[in-house]
Amino acid sequence: MSGGASLLLTVLNLVNSDQLKEIQPKVIRLLHRLAINKECPSNYIYYQNPNPWLQMKLYKALQIWSPPEDKGTLGMVEEIVTKILKKTDASEAINKNNI
Repeated sequence: MSGGASLLLTVLNLVNSDQLKEIQPKVIRLLHRLAINKECPSNYIYYQNPNPWLQMKLYKALQIWSPPEDKGTLGMVEEIVTKILKKTDASEAINKNNI
């Protein structure tokens, strides 16, 4: 998946991002599954954070697109951002804070 996300980022930077707008909801659902539902194999969890490397690539892809028009999809994005901003605790572990 990480390789696919890297390919997506490359393609999004080469073409008009509106051409790939139809996959935006799928990217948001995947990000929601990782960030909110924590659906991830245990060997991809780093400091209780499911696959942070893939999450960062998906966040970068979302940066390229304009906000989703669908209210349900936009609600998922708001839920993800709210969790990151309000429910992230600081820790004494530097690596965990970096995540």
